[in-house]
This record gives sequence, C-alpha cells and structure tokens, in this order.
Amino acid sequence: MLLVLLIVAIVTLFAARIILYQMAEHEEKNFFEQLHADIYFAQSYALAEAGRVRVNFYGDNGYEISVQGEVIKVVPYPKTVSYIVTQQFAYIEFTDKGSISRILKHSFARKNKKNYEITFHLGKGRHGISM
Repeated sequence: MLLVLLIVAIVTLFAARIILYQMAEHEEKNFFEQLHADIYFAQSYALAEAGRVRVNFYGDNGYEISVQGEVIKVVPYPKTVSYIVTQQFAYIEFTDKGSISRILKHSFARKNKKNYEITFHLGKGRHGISM
C-alpha cells in the first residue's frame, strides 16, 4: 500500500513539473502572438484615425500602446520575458500614413532560450522576426 502511494506521489510530482513547463511555454508563445497583433493594431489604428500611435517598451514591466500620449492598452511581460534596451528609442511610432520613420530593432530576452528580435524597416511598418 505504501509503495503504491509512493509511486503515485512520484508520478504526480513529475506530471506537475511538466504541466508547469508547458504552461510557461504556452504563455510565452501567446505573448509574442499578442505583441504582433498589437503592432498590427497600432499601425491600422494610425491609418484609420489619421494620428500617431506609439508602442512603448519598458524593461521588465511590459509594453503599452498610446495614441497621441493617451494610453489605450497596457500588456505585462510573462515571467520568462524581458525587454533588452539596445538603442535610444524603446518604442515603435506609426505616423498617420501607417509608416515608421526609422529602422528599429527590438530584442527580448527569454529565459534559457535565444533572444527574440523584431526588426522594423523603413516604410510601411513591415517587420521581420528572428528567434
């Protein structure tokens, strides 16, 4: 009886660790998908409303979307992700035409993984991703 209880406890312990790991992976994946969706949202909002929209990144806290200085959305980073300040500008700003005015590269550190990078090119806000 005690042996069966021990085996059940060990299996439960391993299963819980695997589930927690998978949850963290899923949370991180969802975060980056949401980030890309928010970038496209910011660009389309700038086009539709003919105003400037900015996505501001903050070190370990998260990012926010603001329209002409007014914050409309705040998103925290998952525990496994943080923003790496690599340049003077820690934001993406879309003009009323939906374009950006400078080449930008934003990097995110991921726990025990290669950094996640988003590169923006001049023009209509198209961006590339590297992991």
